[in-house]
Amino acid sequence: MSARLRSRQPLVALALAFAFACAIATLVAIPVTASALDLAPVPTILKPKPSALVTSTVKMTGRVGPLVTDLRVTGGTLTTFTILPADSEGATFTAEVSVRYGRTTIGLEAWDGSSWSEAATRTVWDLGTIPRDKRLVLVDKSDYMLYIVRFHSVIAAYPIAIGMRGTPTPTGTRYLARPSTSPNAVWGPFRMRLYKKVWVRVSYIVRVGGRNVRRWHRVLRKVATSYYIHGTNDPDSIGTPASHGCIRMWNKNLRVFKGLTYRYQLTIIRA
Repeated sequence: MSARLRSRQPLVALALAFAFACAIATLVAIPVTASALDLAPVPTILKPKPSALVTSTVKMTGRVGPLVTDLRVTGGTLTTFTILPADSEGATFTAEVSVRYGRTTIGLEAWDGSSWSEAATRTVWDLGTIPRDKRLVLVDKSDYMLYIVRFHSVIAAYPIAIGMRGTPTPTGTRYLARPSTSPNAVWGPFRMRLYKKVWVRVSYIVRVGGRNVRRWHRVLRKVATSYYIHGTNDPDSIGTPASHGCIRMWNKNLRVFKGLTYRYQLTIIRA
């Protein structure tokens, strides 16, 4: 070995020792976080189904890990819960969660004695008492929202504008007509007229004693109103009382609304 190589050996060893010390310091400086394996198993929510219509108290059921002893929620208030004895696949739980009116995303976490799990989430809607019709459109004037309900689930929700104080949007049951085909700068891409059912008096002719006799009876028929669901050239008006009684939507939402509500019958408008 040459004298030059022997003279470099201490420098190489010192460099290696310095690099090793830096590596150890870096590892120590990195904060230690719990991995997914360290957390309790994420709960499985079976009911309610996503975007379900609920009351102010949601009854939830599902499964948790076998060692879970506690639950906590975000987005609502956990009032009661029960965890049944575990089997080989885990334990079954039932819980009651209080939610506010409108949309709520509930996050449910489980505690196994050492750590909290990640949250399982479920979005639900409290829109008050709604008949269990298969398909309906609900316009809620109190929060300037339009909801499309199908099989007791909310499949879409859109902000709207409603009538001003002097020309309020009427409450009650309405029926959607086919959309008009002609676009307009004020109305947006199209309009959908609202109809209502009224009792009307109609006549008919019967033969009595060899002569025609006019008789009358009342029937329930759909009658066109002067109100529409339509778009707007003033997008900033959405969320305010701005129309002459019609229901305004953003034009982009109106196009989607048309496809979702094909042959929908019922529109409920309420204060």
